[in-house]
Amino acid sequence: MTKPKPEYYIITTAHTAIWPGGVILFWAANREGYSTFLEKAGRYSEAEAKEICTFRHRNTADQVDFMVSCEEVETQAVRVVDIDKLRTFIGEKAMRRMGQ
Repeated sequence: MTKPKPEYYIITTAHTAIWPGGVILFWAANREGYSTFLEKAGRYSEAEAKEICTFRHRNTADQVDFMVSCEEVETQAVRVVDIDKLRTFIGEKAMRRMGQ
């Protein structure tokens, strides 16, 4: 049985002014924009990930895109819920109880 070829997510630091600390911005699938959602992040072959990261690095002063194995990211990922997005569903009274 052949071992599947590793796949890579590409993390970008090019837009930290838009997405400040604590949020990772991934290249989306098919090089179609970015996503903060792991479920929408593109999974790239090693060759494609290297090509993407190298291309942008050649055209900017600093490297801004980094390839990280999907397996490594997925073992470190946690799922969270943004409380501000629930505000309308659970009501202000519940929010006060939660100290928000």
